[in-house]
Amino acid sequence: MKKFRFILLCTVLLLALGSCQKKTESTADTGKPYQLSFWTFQDLHRQFYDDAVKVWNGQNPARQIELKTEVYGYDDNHNKLLIALQSGQGAPDMVDIEISRFANYLQGAKPMLEPLNDALAPYMDYVVKARFDNYAKDGNYYGIDFHVGATVMYYNMEIMNAAGVNIDHIKTWQDFADAGKTVKAKTGKYMTAYETTEHWSIYPMMNQRGSDIFGADGSVTLDNAVNAGILQFMLDNVRAGIAAKAPGGFMHAEEWYAYMNQGNVGAILMPAWYMGRFTDYMPDLKGKIVIRPLPVFGAG
Repeated sequence: MKKFRFILLCTVLLLALGSCQKKTESTADTGKPYQLSFWTFQDLHRQFYDDAVKVWNGQNPARQIELKTEVYGYDDNHNKLLIALQSGQGAPDMVDIEISRFANYLQGAKPMLEPLNDALAPYMDYVVKARFDNYAKDGNYYGIDFHVGATVMYYNMEIMNAAGVNIDHIKTWQDFADAGKTVKAKTGKYMTAYETTEHWSIYPMMNQRGSDIFGADGSVTLDNAVNAGILQFMLDNVRAGIAAKAPGGFMHAEEWYAYMNQGNVGAILMPAWYMGRFTDYMPDLKGKIVIRPLPVFGAG
């Protein structure tokens, strides 16, 4: 069984998998494009790759690509992949694996994915290595990350302007809470909203304070004093009417998209990739959202 590996772009997450299918010869040899398959759980990623293929084909006439992409639900994508890899049949050439599921595919003495070290080597001096370490085992890298994943604050300027809040004056979380009181008093809107079934609302703030869910030694640190203090800060904001509990429990629920789209919340913290959720699921906010860095807990 010959393993096949191909790298389309070194700025995106690609996982080359062992494949039982016979691959085509090069375009120059046969006049036909490379036939590649790709699975993803996010349609925005499909659109990204479709565009990337056009760029590649335009620049590489002798190495044309024909990419067949299949978009599955989050669980279906990962479960189907695991079954295909375990059975040795039907795995795609490339696949999106969400970071929290990635360790499942590195189990055992020999991971089920193809090492990408040789493809990554020329770029390692220019990337944030810690991101790639998330996809490494025993000195081998098995994935290429899409992005650094920086978290930002998204402000609805229609609400901020109605309340007379200058977002560039918000430097600390206390500034943010104070601005929230102004927003509530002048507009009746919530300053922000928190997830109740996911981690995106609290985890960036934990990281800001140098805390985490686990310690360096593997011990559980979720209930440490720093994390408890952040939870108290969030709870105080809910009780003060500054923060809402996100309808549906998290920032990817249909109920939440509708609620945010209706202009009920002034600001949320989410990673930079969440920009796509605004364009796809909250179209009424077009032209209203401005991005700023997260407030901080203190100097430095």
